[in-house]
Amino acid sequence: LGAALILATAPLLLLVRRRNKRMRLFSEQLPDALDLIRAALQAGHSLATALTVVADEFPNPVAEELRAVTEEMRLGLPLREALLNLRARVDDDNVPILVVGILVAQEVGGNMAEVLDNVTDTIRERFKLLRDVQVMTAQGRLSARLLASLPLAVSLAMYSFNPTYFMDCLRSLENDE
Repeated sequence: LGAALILATAPLLLLVRRRNKRMRLFSEQLPDALDLIRAALQAGHSLATALTVVADEFPNPVAEELRAVTEEMRLGLPLREALLNLRARVDDDNVPILVVGILVAQEVGGNMAEVLDNVTDTIRERFKLLRDVQVMTAQGRLSARLLASLPLAVSLAMYSFNPTYFMDCLRSLENDE
């Protein structure tokens, strides 16, 4: 029964792991992709062309997701809907910031390159803060894992050194109930 449970959950765990790896890779690639979009906008290209350039030049998963946005726009979907679909597809906390920044700049008529530059700086600062938090909490997380595994480790040690004593302790616990 235990083996069946492990075999049944293994594909799900694998999918979750691959999804998390893909989203982490997307998050790492996003600031550089935004830099390229900003550069293309400053060179005089439209936003759709800049997105196409990034989709052609960058590796997956950023290229794949931006290619989907450009394909939706090419098929007639407004930019707003294509970006909202991107936000729905990608589970990254930085994408809503990007989408809102682009939509506001488009509706208000601001400088899209400057908005993307600010969004890129915000994303990079968030990464820096997250790394700092991970460094500062590393000792606490390690202590928590150690303390959580301590009862099991002591039980296994007791059983390996003196199995009869361990079994007697288990029987006495059963009798107390």
